[in-house]
Amino acid sequence: MERLKQWYETLSERRFGWAIRGVAAAAIGRNVEPADAEWVLDRYFSGDALVRWSWRSAFQRLPWSLVSGRVDTALESSDEDLRRAALILVNLCSPTNAREYFVALTQDPDERVRTMARFQLDRVWPDPNAT
Repeated sequence: MERLKQWYETLSERRFGWAIRGVAAAAIGRNVEPADAEWVLDRYFSGDALVRWSWRSAFQRLPWSLVSGRVDTALESSDEDLRRAALILVNLCSPTNAREYFVALTQDPDERVRTMARFQLDRVWPDPNAT
């Protein structure tokens, strides 16, 4: 795992290396352990938006309890890119309370975040009490 992390760090220095960083993120994801959560979250939130979906396999293997604190912090940020990243992460992890996150995000100041949250509520997390 350490060699994969080193490889990813080397690739981060490449200006146009987003595609290969995605390959590295996916490889890390197949080998990630809970002890790697903080490192993965640091790369996810500080990295290229084009690579974020490549971390899917990592976040599917990590317990939500190790991820949720960073998501909550990002959702409180004034940086709309961080809030969008957090929304994507909720989507990737699909925690049991995902619907609550998306309902709250329909009130986000950023129109793109609101639109993405409404889409999730309409298509993926509909109200189970709706008739």
